[in-house]
Amino acid sequence: MTHDHMFIDAEGNVTKGKNVMKEGWRQFFKQYPDYRNKFTSITVQDNIVVMVGYSTCSFKQLEGPNIWTARIRGNRVSEWKVSWLNKR
Repeated sequence: MTHDHMFIDAEGNVTKGKNVMKEGWRQFFKQYPDYRNKFTSITVQDNIVVMVGYSTCSFKQLEGPNIWTARIRGNRVSEWKVSWLNKR
């Protein structure tokens, strides 16, 4: 992640900063250790990566089809966004 990394969740909430996100991901995976993203398609154009697939988790509200986008700056992710393809 870049130092000014931005995460945008499926509800449009924005979290900024690498250190904040590292702690956020630690807490998320502590709470949902079996959460996984399964990508069925990955497309790269310039500095944008688009991933289509689905999430799995024993907490059913986190499961379902998604689209993820990542913006790349240098060799780091500057933005990660998830969009749910169904209402949860």
